[in-house]
Amino acid sequence: MAEYQGVQAVQRTVTIRVEWKEEDSAWLATSDDLVGLIIQEETLEDCCRISREVAQDMLAQYQEGESVPLLIDFIIEKERSGS
Repeated sequence: MAEYQGVQAVQRTVTIRVEWKEEDSAWLATSDDLVGLIIQEETLEDCCRISREVAQDMLAQYQEGESVPLLIDFIIEKERSGS
């Protein structure tokens, strides 16, 4: 747990799954932890960066503006050819 100005804050862990979608030639990020998080980008780096920013914004809205330390676990999968 992190401590801010004498108050302990609970760290929140969010898992984001990033998959290569051959049919779209793009990376797609989704999360069961943050319903509605759907990011599609051409590069893996952009997809992870933008999904991290959106996840932080979404969590801040859920927490009514309170800042909660966020740990993001990325699961990156490349779609198998022939699937």
